[in-house]
Amino acid sequence: MGIVLCPADDDVAGPDISWSHYGFSLFRQWLAQAEGLVLREMVGYGGDRPWNTAHDPVLQRRTDDVGRLIDVMKYCVEKGIPLDFC
Repeated sequence: MGIVLCPADDDVAGPDISWSHYGFSLFRQWLAQAEGLVLREMVGYGGDRPWNTAHDPVLQRRTDDVGRLIDVMKYCVEKGIPLDFC
């Protein structure tokens, strides 16, 4: 099982982003690593480090995945379309 994010419209040609369960897990780990976090140390991931000790996410790694996600989000904002889990 994975995750797919797409515009909540009927345009099947519109952008989307998808990850397998494993791929999405890696994406979250890369985002955390870019921020200097270790997910297993954070509350909700088995640790006790509070999230308010984290800085804003820095999307510097995995530029293909991040770029695609940004494209989908921009498309939704520009068109006023909600972002959906598909």
